[in-house]
Amino acid sequence: MSALWQTNFEDAEHLLPGFPKFDSARLADERSITMEKVYQIAPAEFVPLVMSLPKKGRVHLIDVDGVWCWFQIDSVDVRRLTGLVPSSITGAETLRADTVLVRAELKMSLLKHAADPAVPPWELPCYRFRAAPVALRTAPRLFYPTAGDPLFGGGAAASLAPAPLVNTAGVPIQADGTRVLTRFSFFYNMRATAADYARALDCSWLWPGHCNASPVLFAGIAFPALTLMFESFSFEACDEPYSYPAVADGADTVVSGVWRYLKCSVRLLADPLSFARNYMNAGVHRLARRGIERLWQWTDDAGNLAFGSYADALSRADAQEVSENLFLNEAGTAPAPFGADGRQTAVFRRGVLEEPYDFNLLGLPADPPLE
Repeated sequence: MSALWQTNFEDAEHLLPGFPKFDSARLADERSITMEKVYQIAPAEFVPLVMSLPKKGRVHLIDVDGVWCWFQIDSVDVRRLTGLVPSSITGAETLRADTVLVRAELKMSLLKHAADPAVPPWELPCYRFRAAPVALRTAPRLFYPTAGDPLFGGGAAASLAPAPLVNTAGVPIQADGTRVLTRFSFFYNMRATAADYARALDCSWLWPGHCNASPVLFAGIAFPALTLMFESFSFEACDEPYSYPAVADGADTVVSGVWRYLKCSVRLLADPLSFARNYMNAGVHRLARRGIERLWQWTDDAGNLAFGSYADALSRADAQEVSENLFLNEAGTAPAPFGADGRQTAVFRRGVLEEPYDFNLLGLPADPPLE
């Protein structure tokens, strides 16, 4: 490979006096600033120049009049200046032979000012943080009765205790509902090591749908177990050249190199009531010694409704298969007991649909988002 393609392109060696300079700014959802650089380069240096500039979406560390600032690059436009060159660019200087002027326009969003230039990108808090409501369709199994419900007593507008979502006969009601959750979306950086790369690959296809097995802290917010669901994850490998003045052994020096990191995009869903759900332990079958068998019902000698197997029901003239779901007892061997009012005791299974994962393994930044 030609040595030209291996040469580090240094801004200071090619920038015209007075550059870089800030050209404009836009204050909307983010603070966007346009920075202009004009280079005097040999034609063969055009590609190395382009390769040295930060790419769209990357974080970039810039010295702004002695104050180090982190920006996110929104766009980069590079073009050769042709025709008459304004004296405001060249000043009193004469262009060297066999050189051209190239203008680079960088549109950037400010992430953090007064940064420590020695802190690498993977030690920054999360950025581009967003929290927004999102509707999630559910099949509810519990509800809070309100005034007007036939089984809810008077004296209050709504119950403070949940009740099974069943009809007045005690049979489970099949209903679809919508819950409003909160979606957190943000970016954060991980160091580009082999272990972190493997972990990022796992996050992109193994983690979605899982919830947090234990308490986790990220972006300055503490979440109890089972209140966060991992919705999506994507990442890209990035590099960020750095160069900043420092003092070593009492002498001024310049520290330079390249930070290699993974830029990660994450979306999490938060449910303050927990992603653990109650599921009605109901059906028309029971667990017997021979396995699962259909429930039958009949009227016993005392005039009460009785339940059992087909063999138990053979001698009963009014025996028939159970056709409506009934709550089963905790062992699943018989219907749950009926109260004096003729209604069943509600029995539920409770859990989450995906195996809970330890979200602390993600390395999410614990500090609040960048300002």
